[in-house]
Amino acid sequence: MKIVGIADLHGEVGMLPAILKGEQPIDVLLFMGDITDFGGADDMRVIYERAKPYAGRILGVAGNCDQPDVEEFLHSQGASLDGRSVTVDGVGFVGAGKSLPCPGTTPNETGEDQFALTLARARAALPLDAKVV
Repeated sequence: MKIVGIADLHGEVGMLPAILKGEQPIDVLLFMGDITDFGGADDMRVIYERAKPYAGRILGVAGNCDQPDVEEFLHSQGASLDGRSVTVDGVGFVGAGKSLPCPGTTPNETGEDQFALTLARARAALPLDAKVV
């Protein structure tokens, strides 16, 4: 299985072909936060649609530089890993979006306790025989 992870794309949708073209076929594409640059669901939709042709499955979480509705968009596509686990061909993926508080103010932060609960909830839902990524 080929898994490609992208963190901190920050809305640079034009970079996707350069990043992904040589990696095909991609079984699972992971967006690991800061997908947009303080953008929302409309920005995420553009990125998601541009990435779809490269991967069999897209999964991800919104980061601190994404508006909260980025997570809502991922959820609407069945791609959100925030507090969830997904198994693809026996490989388990778990996730927690947002970030812990930053020195500056960003739109999508959470506290340590909530972050730990979100991750624990995701892990608890994963089948015991899955390999965890």
